[in-house]
Amino acid sequence: MRGLTRIAAAVTATAGLVVPGAAQAVDPPGTKPLYTGGVLRSDLRHLVADAVRRPREDQPPAHRRNRRVPAGVRPLGPYAVVANPDGSIVRADVASGRSATVKPAGTKVMAVDVWGGYVGWAEWRSGGGVDVAYRNLGSGAATVRRNGPVTEHVAVTGGHLVYGGEIYGRPHPLYEWRLGSTATATITSLAYDFAAHDETLAWTGEGRTGRIAPNSSYADPAKYLGNALGLSYFTPNGDGQNDRWTPEFPISKRLTSCAVTIRNAAGSVVRQLACPTVTGSARVSWDGRDGAGRLVPKAPYTWTLTGSDSDGALRWWSGVTRPITGTLTVV
Repeated sequence: MRGLTRIAAAVTATAGLVVPGAAQAVDPPGTKPLYTGGVLRSDLRHLVADAVRRPREDQPPAHRRNRRVPAGVRPLGPYAVVANPDGSIVRADVASGRSATVKPAGTKVMAVDVWGGYVGWAEWRSGGGVDVAYRNLGSGAATVRRNGPVTEHVAVTGGHLVYGGEIYGRPHPLYEWRLGSTATATITSLAYDFAAHDETLAWTGEGRTGRIAPNSSYADPAKYLGNALGLSYFTPNGDGQNDRWTPEFPISKRLTSCAVTIRNAAGSVVRQLACPTVTGSARVSWDGRDGAGRLVPKAPYTWTLTGSDSDGALRWWSGVTRPITGTLTVV
């Protein structure tokens, strides 16, 4: 396992990708894909970058403000984490309708983020100062806190809590805390905006230069983010309309192996399809034929999505490893 010292080495050297003249850090491709309202979206911050965060060029730098999406809400798949005005944090699961209190009412929350079972945030400390904190709802562990700088932005991955960066339009140091340990690292002494995804960091440094660099490694299996996109039926009759089943499965990162298995009502496998993936989605296309090339009967079928990468098997967004399955109908 690479240590946190590798982060500093990677970002101070020129090994990281440098993008001169960037207005703000660009989120790494596929950062925290989420599924809302029937549309697969990339990170919410990325979607609104031009509309909300871009500094006004008619203002001097000292008067520009960092206009991020309000810190009060962060989505990930069916999860939505909300920081309330009373200082409490709640994680809602819109798929099940259940919610969990991450932090009770109290000190004001300045920034919040979510990744799987982890929720990270920055809050004002009673008596003055700032704490950065995280909690693993998957394990039920208690909140872990440490002193931190004033920060308007935090980012949680499966292995790190990243915090710091721009405050009121001025660059500040960027830090990283290894989850489950006391290890921290200073990524850079001056950063504006930043983003983190899996084992990749991106930030805007001095001169508004965008940088992308590798992070220290950790095990964080890919996650299925729920609600496959596409029709739940198709008609493989050769009329040119809905002749193929072409679903898209939202996932948290690229898989090295991926398959969708189709079974009939008796549970027998009728077809297994490879699903090429990119960060953010896995896709298949089925023509309604079995492994021998014969059209299958009109009937209901089930699909099961499986996959893995070097960190382990694909699982649900919550970390649960039960089968990822659904239904479709050939009509």
